[in-house]
Amino acid sequence: MQSFLAIGSQILILFALIGVGAFAYKIKLWKENGVSQMTTLVLYLVIPMMTIESMQIPFEVRLLKGAGIAALFAVITHLIAIVLSRLLLPATPERKKRMYSYAVISGNIGFFGFPLISLSVGPIGVFYASIYLLVFHIFVWTYGVYLLSKDLEGNNMSLRRALINPGVISVFIALFLFISGIRLPGVLMTVVSSIASLNRPLGMMVVGAEIAAVSLGAFWKDKHLYIAVFMRLLLIPAIVLPLLLLLTNDRTLSVGAFVPVLVPTATNIVMFASRFKQDTLAASRALAVTTLFSMLTVPLWLWLLDLLRPA
Repeated sequence: MQSFLAIGSQILILFALIGVGAFAYKIKLWKENGVSQMTTLVLYLVIPMMTIESMQIPFEVRLLKGAGIAALFAVITHLIAIVLSRLLLPATPERKKRMYSYAVISGNIGFFGFPLISLSVGPIGVFYASIYLLVFHIFVWTYGVYLLSKDLEGNNMSLRRALINPGVISVFIALFLFISGIRLPGVLMTVVSSIASLNRPLGMMVVGAEIAAVSLGAFWKDKHLYIAVFMRLLLIPAIVLPLLLLLTNDRTLSVGAFVPVLVPTATNIVMFASRFKQDTLAASRALAVTTLFSMLTVPLWLWLLDLLRPA
């Protein structure tokens, strides 16, 4: 019971920050342009600094093996999500199915997952989650872009984009520093850590502002949305948790690899829907509803993981 309350308090902190961001947007302390700029700041600067900070630790073969397990688990999880979304989501309307398929596949790892992992198990957990995020970026910029743009002229799927973006580049830099044993000088490390510490408040407030900007409409009538939310927050975690328990008995690795599976849909879903002329209302609904329901599902899954992999 104590572990459940501890997990619940961590989730409550994150959702309080989401509430602050939503409130700030509603009273116009933030405008749409400001939220967009803050999103760019977090994606291009804060999350990369958090990734680098998490890997400024002494090299251990154990950690490198754990990174390999996290990568393998991420690949399998994404493949399962792709197959299930193709099989279980209703076929029509096609544009809505594409957005809900993307919602099932993509998770809000950097904004939501990193702060939660940092609160739960510290920087080594973020280290493993960064490896998961690397795999996520590759799937998003290959299969995800193909899914949303396959009917458009000049299909935008690109392995180059999958590998050349701030999230992936920062992981490669951090891995190089980790494996080579290079440590950043004290002053530079303080700067990196200071920027990284912004991820929890800014990331959560950006999520809140994104949700506050959403027009949900009569979302409760959308049966396709229920299926996508069920798959993202319940079905896929239930399928992959036994696999994770088979792959490792390390609790920190388990949390670092499992939290990215639990988090709600990635905030970039709305941007991608607009960019590729897909159903932006479906994208907005998926972002808002998965985020709200994750307040219930994430603590339950982490409590179960805590029972199966106690500290």
